[in-house]
Amino acid sequence: MPKAQYRHAQAELPGRGATILVDVGLPPIKVLPSTMQPQRHKTAIIDTSSELSWVDGPILKALGLTPSIVDVVQTHFGTVETGIFSVAMTVHFDDTPFFIPVIQVCAGQMREVDYKVVLGRNVLRYGVLNYQGSVGTWTLDFADTFTVRGAKDIDF
Repeated sequence: MPKAQYRHAQAELPGRGATILVDVGLPPIKVLPSTMQPQRHKTAIIDTSSELSWVDGPILKALGLTPSIVDVVQTHFGTVETGIFSVAMTVHFDDTPFFIPVIQVCAGQMREVDYKVVLGRNVLRYGVLNYQGSVGTWTLDFADTFTVRGAKDIDF
């Protein structure tokens, strides 16, 4: 049985919380038109209270995506009706990126904050998050669990 490869991120907690860089693009089953490029190196904040991940609406629009469904979801600010989109996501770690070929995200409006993606439990379930607020650090480890094409196979 092959040994799992792990992706590891570790950082100090800035005032806003645990953040990491991600790329957001189209799932491998969709063809990316030459006029639309993946949205690279967007700051994502980790939010263990959010069931789904969120992506800033203009990023989804730049990819030419339309929602697969519209649903009512619960947020910190109450319930909102929003589009649910299927995207591919690459999470950047200290050693190698972790590629998620298809993940559902909600469209958000993140104009007033310096992050453009919220990583919810639908992404975090693939890893182990160790959040040590008392000392101001966090770590996130992901095992390479996907059996579909990995990041090295797709020019994302």
